[in-house]
Amino acid sequence: MESVPQPSPQTKPKLFCFVLMPFSSDFDDIYQFGIKDACQAAGAYCERVDEQHYNERMLDRIYNQIAKADLIIADMTGKNANVFYEVGYAHALGKPTVLLTQNAADIPFDLTQFLHIVYEKKLKVLQEKLTARVLWHIEHPTATPQDTSFPLDLLINGISPLRSEIVLCCDESRYWIDIPVTIHNRSSHHFGSDAFKLGVILEKAVDNVGTGFRENVSSAVLENGLVQYILPSRKSLMPGEVQAIKIGFSFNPSLVIGKRAATLRLFTPNTYRDFPFQWASNSSEQ
Repeated sequence: MESVPQPSPQTKPKLFCFVLMPFSSDFDDIYQFGIKDACQAAGAYCERVDEQHYNERMLDRIYNQIAKADLIIADMTGKNANVFYEVGYAHALGKPTVLLTQNAADIPFDLTQFLHIVYEKKLKVLQEKLTARVLWHIEHPTATPQDTSFPLDLLINGISPLRSEIVLCCDESRYWIDIPVTIHNRSSHHFGSDAFKLGVILEKAVDNVGTGFRENVSSAVLENGLVQYILPSRKSLMPGEVQAIKIGFSFNPSLVIGKRAATLRLFTPNTYRDFPFQWASNSSEQ
Protein backbone atom coordinates (compact mmCIF):
# COMPACT_ATOMS: atom_id res chain seq x y z
CA MET A 1 0.00 0.00 0.00
CA GLU A 2 1.43 3.28 -1.10
CA SER A 3 1.93 5.93 1.53
CA VAL A 4 -0.04 9.14 1.18
CA PRO A 5 2.24 12.15 0.54
CA GLN A 6 2.27 14.53 3.46
CA PRO A 7 2.30 18.30 2.98
CA SER A 8 5.70 19.80 3.55
CA PRO A 9 5.98 21.99 6.65
CA GLN A 10 5.66 25.75 6.29
CA THR A 11 9.19 27.11 6.27
CA LYS A 12 8.50 30.66 5.16
CA PRO A 13 9.60 33.03 7.94
CA LYS A 14 7.09 35.34 9.55
CA LEU A 15 6.96 38.98 8.55
CA PHE A 16 9.16 40.93 11.00
CA CYS A 17 7.61 44.21 12.15
CA PHE A 18 9.81 46.64 14.04
CA VAL A 19 7.87 49.11 16.17
CA LEU A 20 8.82 52.76 16.66
CA MET A 21 6.97 54.64 19.39
CA PRO A 22 7.62 56.88 22.42
CA PHE A 23 9.13 55.11 25.44
CA SER A 24 6.41 55.89 27.96
CA SER A 25 4.16 53.81 30.20
CA ASP A 26 1.22 55.55 28.50
CA PHE A 27 1.96 53.45 25.41
CA ASP A 28 2.45 50.06 27.10
CA ASP A 29 -1.14 48.86 26.61
CA ILE A 30 -1.21 50.30 23.10
CA TYR A 31 1.83 48.21 22.23
CA GLN A 32 0.83 45.01 24.05
CA PHE A 33 -2.89 44.85 23.26
CA GLY A 34 -3.09 46.94 20.13
CA ILE A 35 0.05 46.57 18.04
CA LYS A 36 1.43 43.24 19.24
CA ASP A 37 -1.93 41.48 19.24
CA ALA A 38 -2.64 42.81 15.74
CA CYS A 39 0.65 41.46 14.42
CA GLN A 40 0.05 38.07 16.02
CA ALA A 41 -3.48 37.93 14.60
CA ALA A 42 -2.07 38.59 11.13
CA GLY A 43 0.62 35.93 11.53
CA ALA A 44 3.52 38.38 11.86
CA TYR A 45 6.17 38.92 14.53
CA CYS A 46 6.86 42.32 16.10
CA GLU A 47 9.31 43.79 18.59
CA ARG A 48 10.35 47.09 20.14
CA VAL A 49 14.00 47.82 20.79
CA ASP A 50 13.46 47.73 24.58
CA GLU A 51 12.49 44.04 24.29
CA GLN A 52 15.79 43.08 22.69
CA HIS A 53 19.22 42.24 24.10
CA TYR A 54 22.13 43.99 22.43
CA ASN A 55 25.59 45.41 23.11
CA GLU A 56 25.73 48.36 20.72
CA ARG A 57 24.31 51.83 21.33
CA MET A 58 20.50 52.02 21.28
CA LEU A 59 20.47 54.28 18.21
CA ASP A 60 22.76 51.89 16.34
CA ARG A 61 20.46 49.01 17.32
CA ILE A 62 17.43 50.92 16.05
CA TYR A 63 19.20 51.59 12.73
CA ASN A 64 20.08 47.90 12.53
CA GLN A 65 16.54 46.74 13.19
CA ILE A 66 14.97 49.22 10.77
CA ALA A 67 17.28 47.89 8.07
CA LYS A 68 16.46 44.28 9.00
CA ALA A 69 12.68 44.66 9.38
CA ASP A 70 10.17 43.72 6.70
CA LEU A 71 7.71 46.35 7.93
CA ILE A 72 8.00 49.41 10.17
CA ILE A 73 5.09 50.30 12.47
CA ALA A 74 5.42 53.81 13.90
CA ASP A 75 3.16 55.56 16.40
CA MET A 76 3.37 59.29 15.68
CA THR A 77 1.21 60.32 18.65
CA GLY A 78 2.59 63.35 20.45
CA LYS A 79 4.91 64.33 17.58
CA ASN A 80 7.87 62.58 19.20
CA ALA A 81 11.05 63.87 17.53
CA ASN A 82 12.89 60.54 17.81
CA VAL A 83 10.04 58.66 16.13
CA PHE A 84 9.86 61.25 13.34
CA TYR A 85 13.61 60.94 12.73
CA GLU A 86 13.48 57.13 12.71
CA VAL A 87 10.54 57.12 10.26
CA GLY A 88 12.56 59.39 7.97
CA TYR A 89 15.44 56.93 8.14
CA ALA A 90 13.10 54.03 7.33
CA HIS A 91 11.70 55.89 4.31
CA ALA A 92 15.24 56.70 3.13
CA LEU A 93 15.93 52.95 3.12
CA GLY A 94 12.72 52.33 1.19
CA LYS A 95 11.10 50.42 4.05
CA PRO A 96 7.29 50.04 3.95
CA THR A 97 5.81 51.81 6.95
CA VAL A 98 2.45 51.84 8.72
CA LEU A 99 1.86 55.09 10.60
CA LEU A 100 -0.37 55.19 13.69
CA THR A 101 -1.70 58.11 15.68
CA GLN A 102 -4.29 58.91 18.31
CA ASN A 103 -4.77 62.36 16.76
CA ALA A 104 -4.68 63.06 13.01
CA ALA A 105 -3.11 66.47 13.68
CA ASP A 106 0.06 64.71 14.89
CA ILE A 107 0.80 63.52 11.35
CA PRO A 108 2.94 66.27 9.74
CA PHE A 109 1.78 67.58 6.37
CA ASP A 110 4.63 65.93 4.46
CA LEU A 111 3.51 62.51 5.75
CA THR A 112 -0.26 62.87 5.27
CA GLN A 113 0.07 61.30 1.82
CA PHE A 114 1.05 58.04 3.51
CA LEU A 115 -1.87 55.93 4.69
CA HIS A 116 -2.16 56.10 8.46
CA ILE A 117 -4.41 54.70 11.16
CA VAL A 118 -6.13 57.13 13.54
CA TYR A 119 -7.24 55.07 16.55
CA GLU A 120 -8.15 57.73 19.18
CA LYS A 121 -6.91 55.54 22.09
CA LYS A 122 -9.37 52.80 21.04
CA LEU A 123 -7.42 49.54 21.18
CA LYS A 124 -10.08 47.55 19.31
CA VAL A 125 -10.01 50.03 16.43
CA LEU A 126 -6.21 49.92 16.38
CA GLN A 127 -6.08 46.13 16.46
CA GLU A 128 -8.65 45.64 13.68
CA LYS A 129 -7.21 48.23 11.32
CA LEU A 130 -3.59 47.30 11.93
CA THR A 131 -4.29 43.59 11.46
CA ALA A 132 -5.72 44.38 8.03
CA ARG A 133 -2.70 46.49 7.09
CA VAL A 134 -0.19 43.84 8.24
CA LEU A 135 -2.07 41.18 6.29
CA TRP A 136 -1.86 43.39 3.20
CA HIS A 137 1.90 43.66 3.60
CA ILE A 138 2.19 39.88 4.03
CA GLU A 139 0.36 39.51 0.72
CA HIS A 140 2.53 42.23 -0.91
CA PRO A 141 6.07 41.48 0.35
CA THR A 142 7.77 43.75 -2.19
CA ALA A 143 5.74 46.85 -1.27
CA THR A 144 7.59 50.17 -0.93
CA PRO A 145 6.61 53.39 0.87
CA GLN A 146 5.21 54.67 -2.42
CA ASP A 147 2.83 51.71 -2.55
CA THR A 148 1.30 52.80 0.76
CA SER A 149 1.14 56.49 -0.05
CA PHE A 150 -2.00 58.23 -1.25
CA PRO A 151 -1.12 60.62 -4.07
CA LEU A 152 -4.36 62.62 -4.10
CA ASP A 153 -5.32 65.25 -1.55
CA LEU A 154 -8.82 66.57 -0.93
CA LEU A 155 -9.96 69.88 0.56
CA ILE A 156 -13.43 71.09 1.53
CA ASN A 157 -13.80 74.86 1.27
CA GLY A 158 -10.02 74.98 0.99
CA ILE A 159 -9.52 73.18 4.32
CA SER A 160 -8.24 69.65 4.87
CA PRO A 161 -10.81 67.48 6.69
CA LEU A 162 -7.87 65.46 8.04
CA ARG A 163 -6.51 68.51 9.87
CA SER A 164 -9.61 70.43 10.98
CA GLU A 165 -13.23 69.65 11.87
CA ILE A 166 -15.53 70.84 9.10
CA VAL A 167 -19.25 71.52 9.60
CA LEU A 168 -21.32 72.54 6.57
CA CYS A 169 -24.71 74.20 7.08
CA CYS A 170 -27.71 73.45 4.89
CA ASP A 171 -29.76 75.93 2.92
CA GLU A 172 -33.11 75.36 4.61
CA SER A 173 -34.99 77.40 2.02
CA ARG A 174 -34.15 74.67 -0.52
CA TYR A 175 -33.22 71.82 1.85
CA TRP A 176 -29.98 71.51 -0.05
CA ILE A 177 -26.28 71.52 0.78
CA ASP A 178 -23.31 72.13 -1.49
CA ILE A 179 -19.88 70.64 -0.81
CA PRO A 180 -17.12 72.60 -2.60
CA VAL A 181 -14.35 70.05 -3.08
CA THR A 182 -10.84 70.47 -4.43
CA ILE A 183 -8.79 67.43 -5.50
CA HIS A 184 -5.04 67.91 -5.82
CA ASN A 185 -2.78 65.42 -7.59
CA ARG A 186 0.42 65.75 -5.54
CA SER A 187 2.21 63.01 -7.46
CA SER A 188 4.23 62.99 -10.67
CA HIS A 189 1.82 60.49 -12.22
CA HIS A 190 -1.08 61.14 -14.58
CA PHE A 191 -4.47 59.88 -13.36
CA GLY A 192 -6.86 59.08 -16.18
CA SER A 193 -10.57 59.71 -15.76
CA ASP A 194 -11.09 56.04 -14.86
CA ALA A 195 -8.16 55.94 -12.37
CA PHE A 196 -9.91 57.74 -9.53
CA LYS A 197 -13.46 58.18 -8.30
CA LEU A 198 -15.11 60.26 -5.60
CA GLY A 199 -17.85 58.99 -3.33
CA VAL A 200 -19.83 60.38 -0.44
CA ILE A 201 -21.14 58.31 2.49
CA LEU A 202 -24.28 59.68 4.14
CA GLU A 203 -27.26 58.69 6.23
CA LYS A 204 -30.58 57.70 4.71
CA ALA A 205 -31.95 61.12 5.67
CA VAL A 206 -30.44 62.28 2.38
CA ASP A 207 -32.78 62.12 -0.59
CA ASN A 208 -30.53 62.78 -3.55
CA VAL A 209 -26.87 63.35 -4.40
CA GLY A 210 -25.39 64.88 -7.53
CA THR A 211 -22.77 67.14 -9.07
CA GLY A 212 -25.12 69.60 -10.73
CA PHE A 213 -24.67 68.13 -14.20
CA ARG A 214 -27.64 65.73 -14.23
CA GLU A 215 -25.27 62.77 -14.30
CA ASN A 216 -26.03 59.30 -13.04
CA VAL A 217 -24.93 58.65 -9.47
CA SER A 218 -24.78 55.04 -8.27
CA SER A 219 -25.57 54.15 -4.67
CA ALA A 220 -25.35 51.15 -2.35
CA VAL A 221 -26.31 50.50 1.28
CA LEU A 222 -23.32 49.57 3.45
CA GLU A 223 -23.32 47.08 6.32
CA ASN A 224 -23.65 49.86 8.89
CA GLY A 225 -26.81 51.17 7.22
CA LEU A 226 -25.16 54.21 5.67
CA VAL A 227 -25.48 54.84 1.94
CA GLN A 228 -22.44 55.18 -0.31
CA TYR A 229 -22.90 57.29 -3.44
CA ILE A 230 -20.32 57.03 -6.24
CA LEU A 231 -20.09 60.07 -8.48
CA PRO A 232 -19.43 59.81 -12.20
CA SER A 233 -15.83 59.85 -13.38
CA ARG A 234 -14.37 63.31 -13.83
CA LYS A 235 -11.75 64.55 -16.24
CA SER A 236 -8.23 63.21 -15.85
CA LEU A 237 -5.70 64.71 -13.42
CA MET A 238 -2.28 65.74 -14.67
CA PRO A 239 0.71 65.74 -12.29
CA GLY A 240 0.33 68.64 -9.87
CA GLU A 241 -3.12 69.56 -11.22
CA VAL A 242 -5.90 70.84 -8.97
CA GLN A 243 -9.51 70.05 -9.88
CA ALA A 244 -12.61 71.68 -8.36
CA ILE A 245 -15.88 69.75 -7.95
CA LYS A 246 -19.11 70.85 -6.32
CA ILE A 247 -21.21 68.06 -4.82
CA GLY A 248 -24.77 68.72 -3.74
CA PHE A 249 -27.35 66.71 -1.87
CA SER A 250 -30.93 67.29 -0.76
CA PHE A 251 -32.21 66.15 2.60
CA ASN A 252 -35.36 65.62 4.62
CA PRO A 253 -35.41 68.52 7.13
CA SER A 254 -37.59 66.61 9.59
CA LEU A 255 -34.77 64.10 10.06
CA VAL A 256 -32.01 66.64 10.68
CA ILE A 257 -31.43 66.82 14.44
CA GLY A 258 -28.06 68.27 15.42
CA LYS A 259 -24.92 67.52 13.49
CA ARG A 260 -24.70 64.60 11.09
CA ALA A 261 -21.49 62.73 10.34
CA ALA A 262 -20.57 62.21 6.69
CA THR A 263 -17.54 61.10 4.70
CA LEU A 264 -16.03 61.86 1.34
CA ARG A 265 -14.24 58.78 0.01
CA LEU A 266 -11.60 59.12 -2.68
CA PHE A 267 -10.82 55.92 -4.61
CA THR A 268 -7.70 54.98 -6.59
CA PRO A 269 -7.05 51.61 -8.27
CA ASN A 270 -5.24 50.17 -5.23
CA THR A 271 -6.94 51.74 -2.22
CA TYR A 272 -9.14 54.54 -0.94
CA ARG A 273 -8.98 57.31 1.65
CA ASP A 274 -11.72 58.81 3.80
CA PHE A 275 -12.16 62.53 4.47
CA PRO A 276 -14.73 63.08 7.26
CA PHE A 277 -16.95 66.12 7.71
CA GLN A 278 -20.24 67.05 9.39
CA TRP A 279 -23.39 68.72 8.16
CA ALA A 280 -26.28 70.38 9.95
CA SER A 281 -29.27 72.63 9.36
CA ASN A 282 -28.86 76.27 10.39
CA SER A 283 -31.49 75.84 13.09
CA SER A 284 -29.71 72.84 14.61
CA GLU A 285 -26.56 74.93 15.05
CA GLN A 286 -28.38 77.48 17.19
